[in-house]
Amino acid sequence: MKCQALSAPSFKGNCPILVCALVAAAFAAAAHGAMWTGGAGDMKMSTPGNWQDGAAPTLDAAQDITLDFGHSTITNDIGALPVGALMR
Repeated sequence: MKCQALSAPSFKGNCPILVCALVAAAFAAAAHGAMWTGGAGDMKMSTPGNWQDGAAPTLDAAQDITLDFGHSTITNDIGALPVGALMR
């Protein structure tokens, strides 16, 4: 039985396209948005009812957060929340 050495695949012509696709996928997976509404009324960031989609931000990945600065005090009771961008 004869064994043959395997060679690494060649990405010469497609490398820039592959890199762009991987970078775009990483950004899409890493950052998603959360919009504060304050609808629950307790002004705590961990309360799902205070967010537009009914889901409070998590510590899993960086998120773009939009806050309504019409509220005077918002309590971050989530902890060291990774934020991609903070908008108003």
